[in-house]
Amino acid sequence: MIRAMVLLPPDEAMTRDLVGELSGFDGIELTTAHDAGAALRDIPDVEVLFAFFAERRLLEAARSLRWIQALISGTDRIELDEVAARRIVLTNARGFHGTPVSEAVIAMMLALGRDFARVLRNQAAREWRPWNVRLLAGSTVVIVGVGSIAEALGPKCKALGMRVEGISRTVRDVTGFDRVRRRENLRETVAEADFIVLLAPADDSTRGIIGREIIAAMKPTSFLINVARGSLVDDDALIDALCRGRIAGAALDAVTDEPLGPDHRYWHVPRLILTPHMAGRHEGSIRELFPLLRTNWCHYRAGELQQMANRVSR
Repeated sequence: MIRAMVLLPPDEAMTRDLVGELSGFDGIELTTAHDAGAALRDIPDVEVLFAFFAERRLLEAARSLRWIQALISGTDRIELDEVAARRIVLTNARGFHGTPVSEAVIAMMLALGRDFARVLRNQAAREWRPWNVRLLAGSTVVIVGVGSIAEALGPKCKALGMRVEGISRTVRDVTGFDRVRRRENLRETVAEADFIVLLAPADDSTRGIIGREIIAAMKPTSFLINVARGSLVDDDALIDALCRGRIAGAALDAVTDEPLGPDHRYWHVPRLILTPHMAGRHEGSIRELFPLLRTNWCHYRAGELQQMANRVSR
């Protein structure tokens, strides 16, 4: 038997679905935990970890760990240096978030352009006051980070009549994009944008990529949307810009300090939409991963490590 652990945030439905599926895998002995503290008790004997994160203290205690299956595409919440040093196999959920995240971005663009926050305020105040809204058609969206999610988002934006520009480490032709430029061209590219969407991975090269210089280059009528990681944005610079009306608004699904505490400044910032890092979640999100998990489990049991899907190299 292979001892495995499911490490998930408290979510009864997600835990039930995932544990129910994994329990049917041949040769598995399964345990569950909902935070690192609870996981530390059983992790020393665990060989396989299914998780959203794996912090250093957890990995240091996991003496028997041989494979981590990340349940999201990003691996910034996993200590990659430790994984590489111990030659732990790491696989992720790359390719499964294109549809939900791209739909979330479209919803945010509509909410910002039509000022849904104002709609709700007026409704609560029982005020009937129409105004002119911003259309997506004819607008320019700049997508920072052209991976699988951007490849799902670009064509949707084109179908709505938008011009689609991309910023990436590599310049290439991408379906649904009018142009893809290098990161070195970010400042001049955002100056043309009506919407800037952040989809880049979190690493040293993207930390604070949206800072004062880039925000200063944005049009006063433009909007910033972050569905990637909070570390991409300089919080102080964005808060200052929104409070001063330097840009038209922002929507953040990811912030630097998660979960966002009740006293955080973001709660009091005007022209800002906050969602609790849920752009990639939907009713069937965990079930979509089941074929990947089963395939990788079979390869792992057979010792076919090079055949495992979505391997992350370091």
